[in-house]
Amino acid sequence: MNFTSLPNAIILNLFEYFSLTELFQYFSDLNSRLNKLLYYEFQKFHLDLRSLSKREVNEIYQNYIPSIINQNISIHLSNDYATPHQIQSFISHDDYKLRQFLHLQSISISNLQCKQTLDKIITECSNLPYLTHLTLIRCNIEMNESDKQHFYNQIWNLPKLKNLPNLYQLKCDLNVYINGNEWEDIIKKSLPKLNIFQVGMRYTPTNNENKENQLNEIINSYQSNFWINEHQWFIRCHWYSIDAQERFNFIDVFTVPYTFDSFEEHTICLLAKSTVLYDNNYLQCPSVKRLNYRSSSFTDPIRSRLRFNNLEHLSVSLPFSERFFFIVSKFDRLKTLFVYIEENKNLNNIQSQLQLILDQASRLYSLVFSTWARSDSDAPLTGLCSNSVRRLDLIRLNFNGQIYHFDEKECIELSRLPLGIQCEVLIITVKNRKNILHLINNMKNLRSLYVHSIDHYWPKNGSVSSAMDELVQWLYEQLPSTSTVTKSQIDSFGIHIWIR
Repeated sequence: MNFTSLPNAIILNLFEYFSLTELFQYFSDLNSRLNKLLYYEFQKFHLDLRSLSKREVNEIYQNYIPSIINQNISIHLSNDYATPHQIQSFISHDDYKLRQFLHLQSISISNLQCKQTLDKIITECSNLPYLTHLTLIRCNIEMNESDKQHFYNQIWNLPKLKNLPNLYQLKCDLNVYINGNEWEDIIKKSLPKLNIFQVGMRYTPTNNENKENQLNEIINSYQSNFWINEHQWFIRCHWYSIDAQERFNFIDVFTVPYTFDSFEEHTICLLAKSTVLYDNNYLQCPSVKRLNYRSSSFTDPIRSRLRFNNLEHLSVSLPFSERFFFIVSKFDRLKTLFVYIEENKNLNNIQSQLQLILDQASRLYSLVFSTWARSDSDAPLTGLCSNSVRRLDLIRLNFNGQIYHFDEKECIELSRLPLGIQCEVLIITVKNRKNILHLINNMKNLRSLYVHSIDHYWPKNGSVSSAMDELVQWLYEQLPSTSTVTKSQIDSFGIHIWIR
């Protein structure tokens, strides 16, 4: 059976597994039947502009959006390092407005720092009759009390935004403690249809005495018939101390299995209890996507049994012991790796340990460096290879406590390393403005650059802001007209350059 012999219903279902650009590249203009399905009958286009090149975004603006504006049900926009100023560009586009996506059901906005742009988005959303989901991710926006109230009023006035109707699942991550009796009362009175309950609570105990009794009191409040038999919701609690002197203590209480996407790394787990008699199965943490692993991590008998095999973001200190590969045994889902060196450690095999992770991380996209011990022969990228890494973050790189900046020679060397040759997104500190041009001219795959230039940290004349304005203007004069250059809205020294 070939593809064209499939029924229309199956083809329409298959379309949902392709991105918007893939749909048009693979199926447009093959025959009249597929054109009809694609342009008229398929009603579930998803417009995801994250991590695309400027060329790809412009192609979508010009060639695809006019054809699918009434069939698009979701939009994902981001102002991250790979796509700076993308949200403003989309919202202020001359040929269409957000309100024209009449069948839009979901909007996701990431890394926005502009209050005016957010206000414009919310205003446009009020004209979307089918919008049920509005998601703001890592949006750092300064607001006064009046701004906050205006924002809340706008949100609650969106006509169909969902507001807990017949709540079936509840997931809470809290910095306060609510005991089992209180939760039971809340759920019985206000959430009678709740079927899935996942909670994590982190708080500081009033005193550090009688730890056993305090944890027993927590456990007892979650052992009623409501918890154990009726719903089979179980909890686990850990008592942590930040150091051996127990100068700072706190307690984590969470439902098992652990369902949150990040796991807090603490130095010492002094005591643990659970409402599950045999809970070894719950020591697997498949939901955890983000982990910070230090050489002192997971050394106690309790947490040393935890396993994290679905990580997407890992921060790891080098060198590490063999225990690391028992705690984290799989890297096939890893997207971001943040590496740094702990002081006073044997550094003989750090490069080989890092390469060992890279060899197993087939989906790794972003590699971030921080503290590093350096001689001229062992710069962090030297000798490293990865088939998948396309993003390098070197802006926090420091050697022996000094923030490191790349001069002309080092920029050229970086462009010749395997990881530099394939790099598409670069975040870096350079010595002067000319080094910026060296990077752009020598890194042929580079499409987005976020850069600090040391010679603008202490301007000889005028303010930092005016010096950065002058740098932006100079870059516009040096770069092709297709490039976009903007100052960071949250970093006084940061410049975004969207190259291609």
